[in-house]
Amino acid sequence: FEPRESVKGDIARSVMYFYTMYRDQANAADPDFFGLQQEILCDWHYADPVDQVEWERSHKIAQWQEGKANPFVLDCSLAARVYCNQVSAECMLVDVDDAITDLVHVYPNPVQEFLYIDGVSDSKISISSVNGKVSLYMIRNGKVDISSLVKGIYFLSLELNGNDYSLTFVKM
Repeated sequence: FEPRESVKGDIARSVMYFYTMYRDQANAADPDFFGLQQEILCDWHYADPVDQVEWERSHKIAQWQEGKANPFVLDCSLAARVYCNQVSAECMLVDVDDAITDLVHVYPNPVQEFLYIDGVSDSKISISSVNGKVSLYMIRNGKVDISSLVKGIYFLSLELNGNDYSLTFVKM
């Protein structure tokens, strides 16, 4: 059995997350569980980068995972740093739907205290840190107070016209 090319990376990142979270149980069931597939999982991770569908699915699943999205999806370098020993691999999101940039303008980026979102008035959004912690915020008159966030890279998710979108911003 081998999955379709278009989902190999998705599966690799899911297995890496599973093994990270449930290592003791996996090793108790089969000590070779991860080691036998580690190299191929790394190959799949690099051959099939995170796309918009996987990104959004990870954030939707997070609601059943204590609000934590799969960190191997959020940070493409994590697999390299933890399991793959190939830190030089380039990280990028592919197949991202740019339609949101036509509908919504988010600024400033980087931001210190207030994030302004033109195109969305009063709405709920979620903001995820790179380690997967999710916080819910309200947009009031196109403005979000993020002064309580620590410095770092964040992922803003919102629903607009029945579609889910994700944007990245930097908190200074």
